[in-house]
Amino acid sequence: FSFHIDPATFTAIKESAPFLTRLSSERVYQELAKTMEQVAKPSIALEWWRETGALAALVPLIARASEERFRALDLLPKQGRDGDRGETLQRLSMLFFGDAERDVARATRELRFSNAECGWVSKLAGARHELGNTMDAAMWGGEVSDAELRRWVATVGRTRTDSFVALTIALWRARLESMPSAAVNERLEQFAKRASTIAYRDPIELADLAIDGEDLGRIGIAPGPKLGKVLHALLELVITDPAQNTRERLVEAAREAASAL
Repeated sequence: FSFHIDPATFTAIKESAPFLTRLSSERVYQELAKTMEQVAKPSIALEWWRETGALAALVPLIARASEERFRALDLLPKQGRDGDRGETLQRLSMLFFGDAERDVARATRELRFSNAECGWVSKLAGARHELGNTMDAAMWGGEVSDAELRRWVATVGRTRTDSFVALTIALWRARLESMPSAAVNERLEQFAKRASTIAYRDPIELADLAIDGEDLGRIGIAPGPKLGKVLHALLELVITDPAQNTRERLVEAAREAASAL
């Protein structure tokens, strides 16, 4: 509502912050989720919580998030009247987007996220942690090749791609507020369309290969670490060039990879 907190009350909150750890994890999760669900600009609340020390006491990992990440939250839609929690989960994911997967998994478990939410949020965060610098440099530096984009999508995972792209674009739009670039802005929409198309059209997972472990066994590659390495070499081949994903070509490439190993 664009109100401000009375100075004496704000001081009292700061003094009370160290004792907020007495709150149950379930209560902290509820307050975070309600803020993501109901508030148009969650960044204001989060910055106040950070300034008072409440965030550091309750969720240190979020307290260390960048101001840019908080601003990106405001660019994600809040939950609509249909009751679908997808928007709320998307905003909750942004709270951790870019932190290491292991740290996010620990934090979300402590906050009593459901197992499904914990897995979803931590995987998205981990992918951004792994790819963020590379993606940022590519987006601000020029065009991204389809092969490079396929590698990003393969890291993120097919079913998580649309969410990952939406979070990434929100983060980039927040950055554009302080670092305007007409060229980058123009590339954003194309990035979303290309990533979604690649995720559901191109071979990016082992299951997409035209051959499998049994096929490799028939050409003399026994189950074990070597077989796994050959399969991943084949996946890299088709990610670089999807046209290579034919049985005949992959059998030939598998023999070559096995011989090299």
